[in-house]
Order: sequence, then structure tokens, then C-alpha cells
Amino acid sequence: MKITIGIPTFNDDPNRLIDQLVRYYSNDIHEIIIYNDASTIPINVSSHKLVTYLNGIQNIGDVESRRKIAEAATTDWILFIDADVEIPTINFTSSFLVHLDKFELVYATVAYQETLNNPNHSLRWKYGISREQRKPSNNYEIYKYFVSACFIIQKKQFLDISKNVPKGYGLDIWLAKRFREEQIKIKHASTRIIHLGLEENTIFYNKSIEGIKNTALQYKNGQLDGASRPVITLYERINSLGLSSVFTSVVTIFKPRLEQNILGKNPNLRFFDILKLYYFIKSIKA
Repeated sequence: MKITIGIPTFNDDPNRLIDQLVRYYSNDIHEIIIYNDASTIPINVSSHKLVTYLNGIQNIGDVESRRKIAEAATTDWILFIDADVEIPTINFTSSFLVHLDKFELVYATVAYQETLNNPNHSLRWKYGISREQRKPSNNYEIYKYFVSACFIIQKKQFLDISKNVPKGYGLDIWLAKRFREEQIKIKHASTRIIHLGLEENTIFYNKSIEGIKNTALQYKNGQLDGASRPVITLYERINSLGLSSVFTSVVTIFKPRLEQNILGKNPNLRFFDILKLYYFIKSIKA
């Protein structure tokens, strides 16, 4: 069986990934579809008979970008891979295909380089090591820890599940909830991909806060529940005790110091969690 490789990209060069796929896994690949989500820098994709390049005019977000790929795909199964990852040179595609007789979706383990090369990337690197580089221990965590950086799913199933998607990026939580609602049989594979595209601390912090605000909006609209994200569980607990206003008032006082820490060379992720909860509550109350 041959599959479609779908690579959504926004300001990330996919050519290294394309070269790896063509060099090592062309026997399993029917086509490689690149969707450029209106990048703000030039993206020049290498020409190859397997590669189809789709250029978006308007930025539409990661899930909608994958929908564009799925609509163009000509195979039943699509392996979505983010453009800023490095894949293994052996047994990569087969490590997904071997599970498709029992599972409807298989996603990879996201890993990070063991050493930090640039201290300006310390927040993203430390967050990835601590929060993303882990293996689910039960069926609930299979959905909770879903990461869309690399996963395989049937074309029709993905298009059905991802209808009415909220706008923006950082929608793994929304996707995971939809998979859980539809009782999709998920496998977390031991296959490791290396996330190379680390943002600078300020950029990652701002993106994370925007993601939290988006999560709050989805929660207010009934698109997410308390099981979807730890920040929602914490909010519901604090709010039930009538302490949400007290929490935000206290954090407001210490916010500059907290931000100074997490934007520095050795960020404390507990401080990061506090700030995310702070912005979540502020967005809920807005």
C-alpha cells in the first residue's frame, strides 16, 4: 500500500524533509503534497515527480492547511508531517503502516535534541523536553498527549472529523477532543521524530498566550471541556472556589518577574503555567 505524505508549512523550509522522504521511503509513497499557508518568507520547494506544491494566498491555520492537503490527496491514507521535523532514516513509514490493521490513527513520539544550542530558545526547548517528549500511560492520555506534528489517518475520516474547525494555530487540543468524541482508535507509536524548529523565547511565549486565548474562546463556545486541557481543569477548580479574581489580582503584581524568568536562560515552567492560567482566566472574564 502506498500513501500520501502531507506537509503543511508556514515559514519553514520543507526541502530537507522532502529529500529524506524521497531518498529513503519512495517505495511507500504515492505522492508528497506541500501546502504553504501563506508564508511571509519565500518557500522554494525542490522539483520532484512525487511532489505537488499548493500555495495558499491567505493564512488559514494548521488544521485547515491539512484539510487542503486531504482534499487534494489521491490515496486513502495520509501521513501528515510538520515541515520543521527530522525523521528516522530507517523503518519510518513502515512503523505507521504496520498498525493500520488495528488502529485508525497512529501518531509519532516528538523528541528534542539532547543539548540546547541557543539559550534564546530555552523556553521552547525546555517545554518540549518536559511536556511533549513523553509517552501516554493509559487510554485517556492517548488523546490528551496527541501531537499533530506527525500522524497518519484516512483521508475521509480526517475530513469528516475536522469540519467546522476553529480558526488559527495550536488546535491539537481541539483535534484530540474530536478524536475522543468519535472514539477513534489511536496508537501512540514509539517512532521518534526530532522537532528542529525552535522559536525564540519571546516568540514562543507570545504564540503560547495566543493559543491559550484561543483555547479560552473554544471553551466559552462549548467546543472544549474540562478533560481537554489541564489549564481548563485548574480554572474550573479555582472558579468553583470563587478564587479566580483573587488569582489574577495576585499574578498581576508578580507578572513582570514571572515573565522575566521564563524569557531568560533558565525558565521555570511552573511560572509559565501560572501565566497561561492567568491569561486563560482573563480571556474567560473578558
